[in-house]
Amino acid sequence: MMTSVDTSLLRLSAGDLVEAYAARRTSPVEVTRALLRAARATQESLNCFVEIDEPGALRAAELSEKRWLSGAPSSSLDGVPVSIKDNLDVFGLRTRSGSLTTAHSPVAERDCPAAARLREAGVILFAKTTTPEFAHKMVTSSPLTGVTRNPWSLQHSPGGSSGGAAAAVCAGLGPIAIGTDGAGSIRIPAAWTGTFGFKPSLGRVPHHPRGPLAWFSHVGPICRSVSDAAQAMTLVSRPDARDWYSLPFDNVSYEAAVTRRLQGVRIALSPALGLDDVHIDADIAGAVERTAGVFESLGAMLELADPPLMQECIDTVATLFLGLSARLVAQIGTDGVDPSLVALAAAGTELTAQSIVEASVRRGELGSRLNEFFERFDLVLAPVTQFDAPALNDIAARTDLRPMLTQWCNLLGFPAASVCCGFSSADLPIGLQVIGRRWADVDVLRACRAYELERGPVCRPGAYPWAAGI
Repeated sequence: MMTSVDTSLLRLSAGDLVEAYAARRTSPVEVTRALLRAARATQESLNCFVEIDEPGALRAAELSEKRWLSGAPSSSLDGVPVSIKDNLDVFGLRTRSGSLTTAHSPVAERDCPAAARLREAGVILFAKTTTPEFAHKMVTSSPLTGVTRNPWSLQHSPGGSSGGAAAAVCAGLGPIAIGTDGAGSIRIPAAWTGTFGFKPSLGRVPHHPRGPLAWFSHVGPICRSVSDAAQAMTLVSRPDARDWYSLPFDNVSYEAAVTRRLQGVRIALSPALGLDDVHIDADIAGAVERTAGVFESLGAMLELADPPLMQECIDTVATLFLGLSARLVAQIGTDGVDPSLVALAAAGTELTAQSIVEASVRRGELGSRLNEFFERFDLVLAPVTQFDAPALNDIAARTDLRPMLTQWCNLLGFPAASVCCGFSSADLPIGLQVIGRRWADVDVLRACRAYELERGPVCRPGAYPWAAGI
C-alpha cells in the first residue's frame, strides 16, 4: 500500500497552487511529492506516463520552493507541475513517440521550445505522457506502452493522440499537460475526458523538431480550466527561432485578455459541419445545441451556418496525411510498427507525386474560401466528435475512428478548442469545439472562458477505481 497522499492538492488548479505557494499554505516540494506518489499509484491502471522523472522533478521543486520563500518566483506558474507529451523533446529524457523503433534514440540535448519556455518560468517538468506511435491515430495505444485508459471509465479510451496528457490532467496528475494536435489530437482527448484542450493557430506556439506531421502539427495545453490554459499560453507562445513556421511574437498576456464579455460576437452554429455522411449522436447534438443557447444568452449573435468545402478539406488532409505516413514508414521500416500506421503508409505509397502537389495547392485555395467565411463570423461552434469515448474492447472492430470534425482546423491552421458541455447517456463527457478565424487565439479562449464561468466546474469522477491505491 502506498503512503497516504493529500489528494486535495491534486485537485488544485495551477492558479490555486500559485496562490497557495504565495500564502505558504503548501509548497512546491509538498505538491510534487504528492503528485509523484499518485503518479506511481495510478500508472498500472491508467497507463498515462512513459517516464516519470522523479529526481529531476524534486530538484526543480526544491529550487522553486527557495524562490517562493525568498519572494522571487520566476513566473505566475513557478512550481506548477506540468507533463509533456512524448513526441516532444525534454532535456535529459528520451523522446520515444510510442515506438519500438526509437529504442536506441539518445536523450534529448535540448528542450523543445514549449518545454524550454516552461523550464525558464520555473515550471516542474515531471513526466512524459503516452501517445500512439508517432501520434498517428485518435486513440492512445502503442507498441511501446500498450493501452492508456480514461479516468472516467477504465473500460474506455481517453482518445488520442494526446491521450496520456488528457488522462493525466483529468485524474489530477498535474493541472497542465502539453500535447500536440495534428488532426484533433488535443481536442479529441480533451472532449472524451471532460478537460479543456486548446489547439493554437499554426505557428503560435513554436514547435521543434516538428516530427512527421510537420505541416499540420500544433503544440498546446490540456488543462482543467481555461484560465490555466491561458497562463500556459502566455509562456509557451514566446518566440523560438528554431520553428520556421512561427508567427511573429504577439506579446499577449493571454490570462489578462480572457474576459467574460461575448456581447456582439458573431457565431456560426454548425451541428455537423455540413457533412452529409457524418451522423452525430443525439446526446452530443443536444448538448451542442443547448450550449449554443448559453453563448447566445451571454450576448453572442448566433446563426445556423456551415463552413464551406468541408469534404474537400477532409479529402485534402487525407492525401497529405497519407503521403507523410508513407515518408515516415520509409524511414523507420515496418518491424514492430503499429499495423494501423503501416496501413496508412501503404495507402500513401499508392499516391502520385502530382496528387500530393495538387493537394498542397488546394490547401491554399481552401484557406482562402474559409477566410472569406470568417469575415461573416468570429467563431464556429460544432461537436468535437460525433460519438463519446469508445470502449476499449470495441476499438479493433470500429471503422469510424477518424477525426472528421477536427482535421480541417489543422489543414488551415485555425485556432480551436474543446470545452466540456455535458455528458452522454453513458455518463461520459461531451466536448464542444470552438473554432476561431485565422490567428484569433484570444477570441477562442475568451469565448471558452465566458462559457466556463457560466457552466461552472465539471464534476470530475468521484471515486476512481484506483483511489484505494493512493
